[in-house]
Amino acid sequence: ATTAAPSAATTAAPAAANVTVEKIAIGTAIENKEISGEAAQFDGSVTRVFCWTKITSDQTPVTVKHVWTADGKKEAEVPLEIKYPAARTWSSKTVWPGSWKVDVTDDQGKVLSSKEFTVTKEVAPPAPAAQAAPPEPPKQVGQ
Repeated sequence: ATTAAPSAATTAAPAAANVTVEKIAIGTAIENKEISGEAAQFDGSVTRVFCWTKITSDQTPVTVKHVWTADGKKEAEVPLEIKYPAARTWSSKTVWPGSWKVDVTDDQGKVLSSKEFTVTKEVAPPAPAAQAAPPEPPKQVGQ
């Protein structure tokens, strides 16, 4: 068997990047480059959500898009440049009650991954746990 010289690969037409969505999540905030408040349903008090994705690619830079739809109607398309072989990236959108979906597409428009979520009209009451008294601090010996 013969092996091609390294220079042969660089003169060939570039193949499409192999882009993979390792994880996709919808939440209410980004903290330290990670999703926070992750859920599949949000109440009416939530007016902005984030779509967080972990992307891997065998070529960089490459562009992916977060395509936001509400009740089947495209509301936003956000191009995101992936500069590293493994990257975390996100976009955010003002939302309103309805059935939502975010498609992650490659630069050719191929859907790589999707996440659906719902925003309800109702505003949920605060959770009872949020109103609970803080736990007693541990007693120290000798006090």
